[in-house]
Amino acid sequence: MTNEPLRLGIVGCGGISVRHVDALRTLRAAGFRSFELAAVCDLREGPARQVTRMAAEWLGREPAIYNDINAMLDAGVVDALDVTTDAGAHHRVAVPALERGVHVLVEKPMAITARAGRRMIEAAQRGGAVLSVAENYRRDPIMRLVKAAIEGGVIGTPRLATYLSITGNQHVLLGTSWRHDKLRGGLLLDLLVHAADLLVYFLGPVKRVYAETGILEEERMMQADAAGANDWLYRHREDDVPAGSTVRPTAEDTALGVLRFESGPIGYMAYTSGAPGERLGTHLLHGSRGSLRVPGARSGRTPVVTPATDEGGAETLDGDALLERLPGFSLDDVTQRLFDGAARLGRYEVPTDQVNARLVAYQLEELARCIHGGARPEVDGELGLHAMSVPLALLESGATGRAVTLDDVTSLVAEDYQGPINERLGIR
Repeated sequence: MTNEPLRLGIVGCGGISVRHVDALRTLRAAGFRSFELAAVCDLREGPARQVTRMAAEWLGREPAIYNDINAMLDAGVVDALDVTTDAGAHHRVAVPALERGVHVLVEKPMAITARAGRRMIEAAQRGGAVLSVAENYRRDPIMRLVKAAIEGGVIGTPRLATYLSITGNQHVLLGTSWRHDKLRGGLLLDLLVHAADLLVYFLGPVKRVYAETGILEEERMMQADAAGANDWLYRHREDDVPAGSTVRPTAEDTALGVLRFESGPIGYMAYTSGAPGERLGTHLLHGSRGSLRVPGARSGRTPVVTPATDEGGAETLDGDALLERLPGFSLDDVTQRLFDGAARLGRYEVPTDQVNARLVAYQLEELARCIHGGARPEVDGELGLHAMSVPLALLESGATGRAVTLDDVTSLVAEDYQGPINERLGIR
């Protein structure tokens, strides 16, 4: 691999872009010299300037600023793009870059519709460029351990997957109004793609889904300090909606769905941000020999295995005990360097902001290695399209009242829900 850093451009200077600049700092601290931040691009000068100031402080160099993606590409100042806009703009940034042979790491969800995602894949093929999707949860060392436990037969043959996230209030999520706008992605696509990708990682492709969906919270209020613990990411950005204003969501905030995986297991996925009161959250995998409780990604908590009663009682396995059952489990070299040299982790204690930076750093380093070595990214365009098509299939099913196959979504047959979005955004 060449020692010359690749020139990176970040497109979209909202909250997530700050996390990606922090990831570049984390890469350097771990001894990687894969990228230099050459440029940033945003329609608004204020957020762009704030991100360049952070880059100057953290990376020692202030990148150039552009307000037009084509101008950035015409200038020839980047080898790769890191796309951190809202989902509604992903294809508008990625397609022209990929067609010119500029490599792309795009934040999840890969695109706003399956048709937009397909156009990105085709552009990468035409331009001979790498397209990688930033699905960070699966890169968590604990999720690697969960995967190893499943493959190692710790719970036997997988049978059932349960994912529940039930919460709610009247506030705009994280003070980001775009998360309630169907034309910019919406809550279900933006958040459920995380769970979908993990389930696909653990159990393989989804075959079909059936769901009920809707908007439970019909009016939301923009708060002045809605980002909470994430304020350091979002404080520099400018939202379209001022504090104190009311937002009427156009994107669904609720989906309850049943999934069938191609490998056989059944899944139940329920998400809402429109159910005030007692919260409920769980992620469980059941197999023929017991269950595995999946901890929250980036939490550092250990998975917990509960054997079936005829497998030795209800004594649980976690942490070191689980690692002992998996003597062949080891983290890859990049993860080891980013997580303080640890080859095997059953739990960890790292501040969340640092975990986020390390996982994005992993994705950037993987992109560099794919560019230099010709390897395929772990989450390439096709896998990214499949993962985002799970929440899209839930939305399609909710719109039609019918079961929807993932093949119908990824092959652009099922577009009752997505069709109006494609038409409004000119996606053909």
